[in-house]
Amino acid sequence: MSGPDSSDSSTGKSPAFPEDTTRAEPHLSEASASTLIGEQPDNSTVPGCGQTSATAGHDGDEEEEERIELEERAAKPWYKRPSSNWIIASALVSTIIASTSFAPRIDVYTMLACEALQIERTEGQPMPTFADWTWRKLPPPPKSCSQDPKVQEAVAALSTLIAIAQGLLTCLTAGWWGQLSDRYGRVNILKVTIVAFLITDFNFLLVSLAADLLPGGYRFLVFGAILSGAMGGFSTAMTTMTAYMSDTTAPELRSRNFSMVMGLIMCGMALGPAIGSYIIRATQDLLSVFYLGTANHLLFIVFLIFILPESVTKASMRKSRKRYAALREEQAAKLAGPNGVRTLRASIRLCLRSFLIPLEPLAVLLPHKRPNSKGRDWNMFWLAVTSVLNATLMGIYTFKFQYMQRAFGWDSETTGVWLTVVSASRAIFLVLLLPAAIHFFKPSAPPIELPISEEEPLDAASEPFPIPPQPSRSPSKSRAARKLVKFDFFLALFSLLVELVSYGAMLLSTSPVQWTVATVIGAFASGYGPAMKSVALALYERGPYEGAETGKLFGALGVIDAAAAHVISPALFGFIYIVTVERFPKGIFIVGAGLAFLATLSLLFIRISNERARPVAAHDQEATAVEPLIDDQ
Repeated sequence: MSGPDSSDSSTGKSPAFPEDTTRAEPHLSEASASTLIGEQPDNSTVPGCGQTSATAGHDGDEEEEERIELEERAAKPWYKRPSSNWIIASALVSTIIASTSFAPRIDVYTMLACEALQIERTEGQPMPTFADWTWRKLPPPPKSCSQDPKVQEAVAALSTLIAIAQGLLTCLTAGWWGQLSDRYGRVNILKVTIVAFLITDFNFLLVSLAADLLPGGYRFLVFGAILSGAMGGFSTAMTTMTAYMSDTTAPELRSRNFSMVMGLIMCGMALGPAIGSYIIRATQDLLSVFYLGTANHLLFIVFLIFILPESVTKASMRKSRKRYAALREEQAAKLAGPNGVRTLRASIRLCLRSFLIPLEPLAVLLPHKRPNSKGRDWNMFWLAVTSVLNATLMGIYTFKFQYMQRAFGWDSETTGVWLTVVSASRAIFLVLLLPAAIHFFKPSAPPIELPISEEEPLDAASEPFPIPPQPSRSPSKSRAARKLVKFDFFLALFSLLVELVSYGAMLLSTSPVQWTVATVIGAFASGYGPAMKSVALALYERGPYEGAETGKLFGALGVIDAAAAHVISPALFGFIYIVTVERFPKGIFIVGAGLAFLATLSLLFIRISNERARPVAAHDQEATAVEPLIDDQ
């Protein structure tokens, strides 16, 4: 998140972190963070967009305060300056510890459900009291529990309820918490999310140790999911950390740093399950990895309170709060009655509008009129449909763990080893195989043309606001650019076909080895995400939104992906597994294959054009027969 007010003095290189260029430029931090959650920056307080002259006068003072604060920050020692390296350094350890509990969580659910069903089957059993409670270890569930259809149904129902409660509340609140990080700082919002994680951890341990003493028994776990979702959940934590990295990283280093974090997360996902399996084998206690996760969150909250510097300056926070207050006043004025008094109904509408702000970017995914011909362009709509169908597949992973218990009798240790194999395969594909394929087979990007007009400067840096190179409008370069998008399109198509083959293989598998091979095949479909983002950006920029903020696009895709993955998907696969687990537990794989097939089909409705583009501007008439990158349908 860069801003125009940062000076060279605000860029400090740490001797401990030499590769980081700290550029805390908070003027644009609000806009940058908002694009991550789908909110568009408010222009009502920008001069020329409805701002009063008094407010414009205050901006000069705030910018001066911000400049002074940045200079003071640059003079501090490295450990007191905000830096993306703080996040990068914690990514690997945090991911390893978090992933140690992926497989054991289902085993805990299984043990709790099994114990509850045994109590229900025993007539005349006296009700336990707190006096009967003792500290205990929770061993892995026996096969008589993990392969019992009734227990499997209870676990599937619990997993579905937890996922829906947390996912729905996260979708409703993540945008609101994201906005708060602009007004009150990234670190403060991270503190809130980690405190929510801690309360959820303690709730999980309490239920695991004393479920029969709590209202609802093991279903009391839903309380932790509701609390976590209401406080933004994992999505808010990731969004806020991404915003922190953007605040503190120079634009030319952001791609590298984000890639580094993604690589560390993949490594952590590969190592964590195996480490978790070893810990459980050594302790014979499923809860041992959850104690480790709770300790990690305790240490992280200490790190946030005493170590991690805030990336957003106080001046920028004040500016964001003023913008928000001005927006609220403008909305309140529109909703006020004839006498200027706001009614209760108007107040409720104002609150609802605040929560619906993250949904505003969804308009870019609707069919729009063609700029130079009749009819409508449906490319963005079909892209959204493809994204929803693919994201809906995410909810099947929890039920894959249950299927392995049901079909093969695997415990959390064996499941952890399987998860390590699949995660390592995905990491190898994303880090080694996919980059190599892109390097050898992807067409070269068209070269950037230098300006040839005498009025155009050759040195963009000589301008007060450097202008990025504009894409060429020559036919040959347009064809080259179209080839790049076609490559990404076919990479996404290939990934969906691999996903379809993987689910077909899961459906036909009859042994643990065949199952493992089938799921490893699915790891090679991981190229879908990066490829579809590239296609989406090309569709967006070549449509009527050319030159608009790309954050609006990714914000819209983020909203629909979150709703599909965290709300629709758990409900769908949870219902299917509950209904089919006793007679045909592979039913979820038929649904998964169907979703992959529909996603492939909807992707084919997106057309890459060979037609001519819309008419060019008068000053570009010398570039004849300009070909478009994307076709209007």
